[in-house]
Amino acid sequence: MNFFFRIRSCLLSRVAVLLLVATPLAAQSSTSTFAFADRGGVSRSSPGTAQTLSVGSVGLRFNGAIPEGLALFGLRENAALVSEVSVPAANLINAGRIYAEVGNGVDTGIAIVNSSNAPVDVAFYFTDESGMQRSADVLTIPPKGQISKFLSQAPFNGGAAFRGTFTFFTLRNDPYLTIGAVALRGFVNSRGEFMMTTLPVTPVGERGLFSGNTIPHFASGSGWSSEVILVNPTDTDLDGTISFIDTAGSPAIVGADAGTGSSFAYRVARRSSFRLKTAATGSLLTGSVRLSPSRPQSESPVSFVLFSLQQNGVTVAETGVPPARSSSASRIFVEGSGLFDAGQAGSLGTAIAISNADSFATTDVSMDITGLNGISNGFHGTLSIPPGGQVARFLNQIPGFESLPSSFQGVLRMSTSNPVTVMGLRMRYNERQEFLVTTSPPVSENDSYFDAALRYSDFVFPIFADGGGYTTQFILFSGWMPGATNGTFEFLTNTGTPYPITLQ
Repeated sequence: MNFFFRIRSCLLSRVAVLLLVATPLAAQSSTSTFAFADRGGVSRSSPGTAQTLSVGSVGLRFNGAIPEGLALFGLRENAALVSEVSVPAANLINAGRIYAEVGNGVDTGIAIVNSSNAPVDVAFYFTDESGMQRSADVLTIPPKGQISKFLSQAPFNGGAAFRGTFTFFTLRNDPYLTIGAVALRGFVNSRGEFMMTTLPVTPVGERGLFSGNTIPHFASGSGWSSEVILVNPTDTDLDGTISFIDTAGSPAIVGADAGTGSSFAYRVARRSSFRLKTAATGSLLTGSVRLSPSRPQSESPVSFVLFSLQQNGVTVAETGVPPARSSSASRIFVEGSGLFDAGQAGSLGTAIAISNADSFATTDVSMDITGLNGISNGFHGTLSIPPGGQVARFLNQIPGFESLPSSFQGVLRMSTSNPVTVMGLRMRYNERQEFLVTTSPPVSENDSYFDAALRYSDFVFPIFADGGGYTTQFILFSGWMPGATNGTFEFLTNTGTPYPITLQ
């Protein structure tokens, strides 16, 4: 019996539903075209009307400038949106590593898609927090096929309780046998509500291009807590200091599972991970996080934050701040609808956080918004970020954006003379006026990882979900490089056959 149908009626179905094998459909062409101008974009959604769930992968084919892409998964139960998560389009790699955690209501899932026309053998292993390797094995993914499972399930069999990393790689280092991957953390809270968070897939050995030393946002206190997660992509131990910095650029004293202070030592075993969690009690503190390696010029781990909100002892929201590098010019997809400031059911708003932790001078950030047609809507904003400090604002709180329409879609561009680290937050109230939050990842116009690797890669969405309460919103926008683009979405089942779908 298919695992999904066997557990559909229990709470675990919400954890497993995104990471299961879909029933193959009849082979037929299934593509959808797109085109947009420089500074523009496109937003399309799956219908979500089917009673049963289908999952698969989506290939991207494009001509012109390389677009940035993300998918937004939404889950509705009992006529209300109960979870939403953004997943960036994945570039094609031969090896990757993710933070892995299983137990206490948490499970980690991974979807891996084979982009080639031949079967690909993928080896994998787990590494615990002490750096010990375990549970190595090999799986085969068919041509254009996909596997999507939780790490506690076969074929990974990570066990009922684990914390560390999961590493995977193609057995043949062949440029024509490449894979794309995405990782999701699933958490069931004490009310049985399912929350999803995207985990970054770290290219093994490429940390210096993939991640910087600044996390642009944390929140601790008044029900908020932040987990600083460090992943070691190297074969040597890494150590240093995690520092919390408030919005004014001063040390922020936080309570954490390692004690109370503004700085905490870290040591990440080779190929493994490290976790530091702040307390949800006390007054609210926000700001940014800095990593400082113990030795000059030595490597730092890949860093990101998972932050959550507790109300009356129940976790009601959870999301992640992905790895980021500082940039002097970046873009973010932004969206708004309804009366978000009034907490209207179904309304949506976008916020940004900008960290100036790398600078000893005040930095002015200039902003403007273009519609998905690439044409400016006439709004121009400016924020001043204090030396070492951070600013977090909703768009309509930024000087110059006060009269931004409540309903819009577009691309926010930020530019500055001194590089800053940026993140976006997409927030909404569901039909029950419950607060949901997910990240809206930025893209840098002068990104060194793009120039070194992404420019030469195809992109895929390793998983989509439609039906059974799920919808997927696909967003592409002009980000990495200037210029117009056009192309197609190509939908495939997990066995690699075309999947027919009509996007809205």
